[in-house]
Amino acid sequence: MTGTDKRRALVTGGNRGIGRAIAEGLVKAGLDVTIGVRDVAGSRAVADEIEAGVVACDLAGPDDALPDAGAFDVLVNNAGVLFDA
Repeated sequence: MTGTDKRRALVTGGNRGIGRAIAEGLVKAGLDVTIGVRDVAGSRAVADEIEAGVVACDLAGPDDALPDAGAFDVLVNNAGVLFDA
């Protein structure tokens, strides 16, 4: 990496709990972090607070996918889905 190039990280479910803590830690470590969330509008304040980007990412079904957000060097697959049994 040269100049202002930073490693990029995506943290799914990065708007609260463990995911948020991981995202904050990666930002502090100097990575360019994006949090993947179901509710972008509701998570924008968190993203701003931890100085991360935010992208819609709903993992509720196998056809749900992350829109083209570019390439990432690090993936923290933190989001989970609870289906009724």
